[in-house]
Amino acid sequence: MSSTNTEANNSGAPVTIGIIRETLIPDETRVPLTPANCEEILSLYGSRVTILVESCPFRCYSDKEYLAAGAKIVEKAVGADFLLGVKPPAVDTLQPGATYALFSHTIKKQPHNRDLLRAVLDKGIRLMDWECMRDALGIRLVGFGRWAGIVGAHNTMMAWGRRSGCCQLFRLREAQDWEAAKKRYADEIKPEMMRGPRGRLERGVFLRPNRLPQRHLAVRHQGQRADQRHLLGPPLRPAAHA
Repeated sequence: MSSTNTEANNSGAPVTIGIIRETLIPDETRVPLTPANCEEILSLYGSRVTILVESCPFRCYSDKEYLAAGAKIVEKAVGADFLLGVKPPAVDTLQPGATYALFSHTIKKQPHNRDLLRAVLDKGIRLMDWECMRDALGIRLVGFGRWAGIVGAHNTMMAWGRRSGCCQLFRLREAQDWEAAKKRYADEIKPEMMRGPRGRLERGVFLRPNRLPQRHLAVRHQGQRADQRHLLGPPLRPAAHA
């Protein structure tokens, strides 16, 4: 990066970004910023940005990885300009007057999230919900996509394998990366699986390394029981019906 760009990025007021510890049960292991994201932000903005990461034993990235990326590990990210998270935080962890960016689910008007919305209002909190962030065309900027489809399909196969006794599929977070996960699929499983119409989320559902046996069925055949040695999915284009 040129010195001109560096000076431009460093010309604003200092900003502190906090990454909160997730409180949802069962443990939420996803993160709003990875260590690589933190390293990139700090390299772009230098001393003008500080990243505080609340210590957490169950994240998919360790405290040490964030520390190595230049973030500071703290018990509580007090005084941060923005507090980033994934899922709704526990009411008793909310910092009065703070700005949060996360999936609060309060827009869904679900009864079990009313207490969170009331607490946000009572404590003067600015809530920036990922679910409400849209572009000029009204399209969501943050939402489920390919990787959500991958995890959802994986968990479905894991549950099916354990129930049927076919296999004991690993937790996806145990794999170092996607390539390692695909290798384990090829080595460990031969599931039967159905998937629906193509879409943004569905793009991640078709979990099939090329080495897994596979067979496509037309929609009219999907009600039939398939051989458990095959991974099934509809054809990429609608089948021609007589």
